[in-house]
Amino acid sequence: KISMEIPLIQLGPGKKATITRVEGGRGFQINLGTRGIRKGKEVEVVTMHPMQEIDF
Repeated sequence: KISMEIPLIQLGPGKKATITRVEGGRGFQINLGTRGIRKGKEVEVVTMHPMQEIDF
């Protein structure tokens, strides 16, 4: 496996990655955590919408 850190926004649809850290304020981190997006979680980018959320 390739092991390097890149922002999720640089991944394209269909690509998978493991979350290594979450940057942002406490509220933002809690919001992502309630969606299951936290350190150690593998995610797959389903679609991307410019200037909108990324769907997982």
